[in-house]
Amino acid sequence: MNDSLAALANRPFSRDGRITRMFRAAGVDDFMGVARHVLGLPYGRIADRAEFWRALSERRGTCTTKHALLAALAREQQIEVQLTLGIFAMNEGNTPGVERVLERYGLTCVPEAHCHLRHGGERIDVTGVPAGAEPMEEFLHEEPITLEQIGASQALLAGMDRARGGWTGAHPRKTMLRMAAVFGTILLLLSGRRCVSAY
Repeated sequence: MNDSLAALANRPFSRDGRITRMFRAAGVDDFMGVARHVLGLPYGRIADRAEFWRALSERRGTCTTKHALLAALAREQQIEVQLTLGIFAMNEGNTPGVERVLERYGLTCVPEAHCHLRHGGERIDVTGVPAGAEPMEEFLHEEPITLEQIGASQALLAGMDRARGGWTGAHPRKTMLRMAAVFGTILLLLSGRRCVSAY
């Protein structure tokens, strides 16, 4: 996903809308500028991910809320993007610090969720790569999601379970119960540092 922002339509706003007005108030008036603005927001959870637009006022966002915000703006501006839930193999390379947890459970990686956009056949990611991390280039599974699913935990979890279920089915010793223990430990380790479980 090197220089993935180049795939976005670089054009000024041509329509009005709630999200458009919020970005105009922040001094940004074209889609590429918005993408770069959102990329520059620090990683962090907002008070309520269903109200993803608050990433602007709270000045932070996760992979889910950042990309939902961009997708909502694209909808207003009639720019074709697809909000996407992907499952990638989380490992030390793309998530520095996770190796000691994985080794404890005899694993080299675990399937993890990550939200991004699709535009013109390209994957667009404005989450921001943590220092020392490799960008996520390959996904085990991807599926489109809607803005309405962002606030619905069950909808997101269902997509995650479908993809993780395929992975654990191919790794019978790695049961979902065991995965729950792994993810619990990883959440404690990485809380606040990067996108974990698409929240």
